[in-house]
Amino acid sequence: MSRDNLDALQIDEVVSSSREPAAGEPDWGVLRGNIERALSSAFVRRHYLPSKRLQMIYGGTPPTDGEGKWGTLKSSATMNIENNGHPDKFGGTAENTGDCNARIFGNHGFLFFYIDPEASKEFRKTRFGDARITLSLDLVARAGGWAMLTDFRGREWPTQRYDKTGKMIAYPRGHVIGKPVSDGDMRAKYPSVADRSPEGGIIRAARTERNLTEGKDSDLTFKRIVNAEDPEEAKALLIDLAMNIKKARTDRVENLANSRNFEHRSRQYIANDRENKKPQDFGGKIRHYGPVPAAQENVPANAPAKDFAMPPSKNLLVGGDVVPGLAQFIVVEIARMHEMNPIVAAPYLKMTPEEVIENVVRKAIRPQVMLPRSISFTPQDVEDPSS
Repeated sequence: MSRDNLDALQIDEVVSSSREPAAGEPDWGVLRGNIERALSSAFVRRHYLPSKRLQMIYGGTPPTDGEGKWGTLKSSATMNIENNGHPDKFGGTAENTGDCNARIFGNHGFLFFYIDPEASKEFRKTRFGDARITLSLDLVARAGGWAMLTDFRGREWPTQRYDKTGKMIAYPRGHVIGKPVSDGDMRAKYPSVADRSPEGGIIRAARTERNLTEGKDSDLTFKRIVNAEDPEEAKALLIDLAMNIKKARTDRVENLANSRNFEHRSRQYIANDRENKKPQDFGGKIRHYGPVPAAQENVPANAPAKDFAMPPSKNLLVGGDVVPGLAQFIVVEIARMHEMNPIVAAPYLKMTPEEVIENVVRKAIRPQVMLPRSISFTPQDVEDPSS
């Protein structure tokens, strides 16, 4: 499956016909080579975990001088075998994997990693923990690892929208908020309001402000202020309330601006109707949009569109296919943008290969790398802000 996917990416219709680019057209082959080299040399895999769990792996605080014993990350399935059916009692602390990983996803035999620029010092805000372990990306090939081109848990491809300059925002649909924004025009553009979309942000901010000023939360807050033991405590509670209200209003204004500025869709995931479908067709398709006719800016349904099928089997790359396959998919993604609407692809074509990878990986495809069973690491691989 992995090799078939790699082969299919290399002859994808949007790049295969451009092996010999016309004058002024991008050279996708050159871009692919640059991206693959950047992935191999400048990007790493990072596993996030709680600081406490990291310390328990070492039996105490990890050494800071680069010397000392190695640690071992172990999958839930491995710990289950080693601890007689109690994977949640490894080293006296619970492990990362939730019950759904075994029952629903069947991925509890693997360790999960993000793909990040090696030079990046920014810590991701994840549900997995506040410390991280960094390992080379090429270990995926040597250790029999694999990758999905989307996040394992949130496999739907993010929606992308752009402004008049080509700047992009992207977000997964996730949960659809019950009531769309009241603006009738916006309802026509985005009939289902994603919780992470600008419209979803408007609704969340409005609800937060209402709860702080009118709802049960406000009643509790005002009771705490009235019953405060001293004026300083009451003052601190009032300041905190005012700051939270101000933040909600700021969030609302920012999301409203994004909703208006990023009004053009570039890409959207369209799920297939599962009725009478074969399992390999469940994945749906990625729909890329062309520019909206200038005379009909408020009717994006009239924009030209093209669908690219993405069944689940196309989401997989294994071992030595991961880096070249990921590089090629990034190129295919940009080439599809360019074919449908060059203004959307233009910013990517001006970026360095490292910037292209960071933007497309974070905003467009969100790949996740997995290694089976267990893997060792050294103190030099560890970053723990709390230590």
